[in-house]
Amino acid sequence: MGEINFVITGEAVAGPTGPAGPAGADSTGATGATGATGATGATGATGATGATGATGATGATGGNVIYTYTKANLPETSTDGSQAFITDGTTTDDPCMGYFYLGEWYRTFDNSVIEDETAPFITNIGFFPTPSDNTTPTISFDCNEVGYIESSLSFTSTTTITNGNNIITFNIPIGLYANQTITINDIQGNYTTIVIPDFHITTPPDLIPPVITVLNYIPTTGINTQPTMTFHSNEVGTIASSLAILSPSPPNIIVGSNTITFDLSVGPYSGEAITIYDTNNNHTTITLPAFGITAEPY
Repeated sequence: MGEINFVITGEAVAGPTGPAGPAGADSTGATGATGATGATGATGATGATGATGATGATGATGGNVIYTYTKANLPETSTDGSQAFITDGTTTDDPCMGYFYLGEWYRTFDNSVIEDETAPFITNIGFFPTPSDNTTPTISFDCNEVGYIESSLSFTSTTTITNGNNIITFNIPIGLYANQTITINDIQGNYTTIVIPDFHITTPPDLIPPVITVLNYIPTTGINTQPTMTFHSNEVGTIASSLAILSPSPPNIIVGSNTITFDLSVGPYSGEAITIYDTNNNHTTITLPAFGITAEPY
């Protein structure tokens, strides 16, 4: 029997829609790991220094120059309207500004007159040495203001003192001095008194040797082994000689005529001398003429 092939034809029919599936859950993906830090780049080379800019022009000075003073050294005269910085200008010696008007200095903050009530400040005092035979000694000192000086001692230098170094020259007789003073006054009447240490002005030393006038020398020849010599002295003192002196003993001399007796041996003498000393050790030496002592004849 032969093959039988069947061809089935028909229309396709869609099946029913199935139910919707459940919604998928939302979920964030995991954060990725932080990448490793990159290596620090090499430091760049330092740039060249820029050229120095030109110096700006000096500005013009404006207004009046303001000086600094203390009450003690404010100038006595100035131009009206002049200003100053006064380091101790207030009544409690605090600093303040001041101005000059009609012969007076005033405080700027209350227009009150600035008065100097401070005594002169004295430093670097140099007293004269003691004892001394100088009858015109000096004292030096530094003062911070002008004024004048007074003293219990007589002085020959000016009475005016300056702001700075001053030297006073006195004229003082011989004697002992104690409790003497100098007083430095400023022009407002403030003053500083200095007591001078006790001192002694002595008699100047005698530096003049005795004046000797020979009245007679030892005879140039003779048999006397105790010859004499006579001289005049204007001072007391002592005598010394290269020859042996018998008298006076002790060998003192007086003002006036003096006789020396020697104690000699027989023989010739030359280059012999006597020296007369005063009480201050000043001396006069007299060389004797050559002479001889001969033996006594038999």
